[in-house]
Amino acid sequence: MRVVQSFWSPNQKLGTCGFKTLQHHLQSWALSSLTIAKFYPNLHLVTDQIGKHILIDTLKLPYKSFSLEFENYQPLMAGEPWTIKKLLAYTTQNEPFIHIDSDVYIWQPFPNHILSAPLVAQNRDCDIKFYKEAYASIVQNFSTVPEYLNGLTKIFGANAGIIGGTDYQFFKSLYNEVTSFLIANKKNLTTVNADYLSTFVEQSMYYYFSSETGRAIQYLFDFTVAAGDDPPLQQFTQLPDQCGYIHLMLSKSNPLMCELLSQRINLDFNEYDEAIKDYLNTLEKYKIVTESNVAADNYPRTSELCKMLSSKFEFTLDQQDAAAIIKDIEQKVTTGISDCLRDVYQFESERSVFVEDFNWQNFKDHSLLVNDTISLGKEWLSQMTIQISTKVALIESEWTWCLRSGQATITTEIDHIIGQSPSYFLTAIIPLHSSNTFYEYQFDASGLMLIDLLSDSMTVTKAYQLMVEQLPNRQQDFEQRFYFYVRFFVYVGILEFKE
Repeated sequence: MRVVQSFWSPNQKLGTCGFKTLQHHLQSWALSSLTIAKFYPNLHLVTDQIGKHILIDTLKLPYKSFSLEFENYQPLMAGEPWTIKKLLAYTTQNEPFIHIDSDVYIWQPFPNHILSAPLVAQNRDCDIKFYKEAYASIVQNFSTVPEYLNGLTKIFGANAGIIGGTDYQFFKSLYNEVTSFLIANKKNLTTVNADYLSTFVEQSMYYYFSSETGRAIQYLFDFTVAAGDDPPLQQFTQLPDQCGYIHLMLSKSNPLMCELLSQRINLDFNEYDEAIKDYLNTLEKYKIVTESNVAADNYPRTSELCKMLSSKFEFTLDQQDAAAIIKDIEQKVTTGISDCLRDVYQFESERSVFVEDFNWQNFKDHSLLVNDTISLGKEWLSQMTIQISTKVALIESEWTWCLRSGQATITTEIDHIIGQSPSYFLTAIIPLHSSNTFYEYQFDASGLMLIDLLSDSMTVTKAYQLMVEQLPNRQQDFEQRFYFYVRFFVYVGILEFKE
């Protein structure tokens, strides 16, 4: 079975490909190819000259062979979905193959039933947003739609984190099917979100066209991912013994995922991480910044709430400090909104003090310190004494002010937030070593219980016993979930081992 990856440079330029930075994009290529090559050393790259120069000639990633199918590629139509190039890469294979995305990392080989299957994919998806919205636009705006796509009530797709199989000829037919479909509707391609259409023609059309032609897809994972499900394959903190496969997918822009990616390449393949940094430092535009000197707005949520209230209650904000603004607004709003405003100001005040006082020069990447211990497994971990880390801030609030992953503001949620009754929330402010920024993590009920127990340091076993006593009706998988939390909290630096 040939294992393949594909890289092309849009408009002959480097891009981030959905990651926070170009550095994280290249780190992903390195981690992906290096973990794959441990099990499949004859790794092949379909690329262009820029891809060859960066990945093979400069970074020395472990590709045993390459081809330049993308070098002189000419789009078939204006607005062509970017996944057409991936589909083209599949068609160039003239033997059984598995194509693996560059944001997929593996720590164990694929099982034999995957390597011998006619068609394979990562897992089945159902009614994911980009499938549904693409399909709705296609039905409404495209003049020519294959009969097997008509009248769908649930929209399925085969996730192409891995894709391929022994029936390599099928992918030539799939490419012809997709390109014919797109060319027939080329005047209306812009009526569909470009990213949604790209995903639909690769993954949904793979799913339905294979069924139409009487072929079954063998999935690496037997679960179906539905809209709203938590990402099931992104557990860096469970490496190495509790996780064998990671696919970042839409989490590539998540600051914490980028941090964990950087940590893992630094842990396992440090020489390649240094090569990436050296390469980027040769590009003036992409020089690595080790310390941020950009002044941050320490009260963005308070400011947003004040501006919203300013508009709603018809008064004007001036250049007063945040505390003075709040005092002024409190005289004009109801008690509930006033309490909410004081709560967000207190939240951001505590966050500001922690952020401004944080000493990056003395900060060591926490995962580098704990990785060896966590790697020893549950029996060893259970004997360790843990405590809340001094390198994070834990902030209590009565409303939920934590910015979720990839979220820059709370503008669209302010009305919802202030409409809620006060409750109890706890948010950790976590320093991210690779980007010198801070990530916010809001604890769920189980996490809150564990953190509450650790007001005093104790062994992991003792913490588990105390939680068992407090949860007589606990779920059957409680022990597994408990150790998941411990590993996660220790790895990202919320907890630390006591020496």
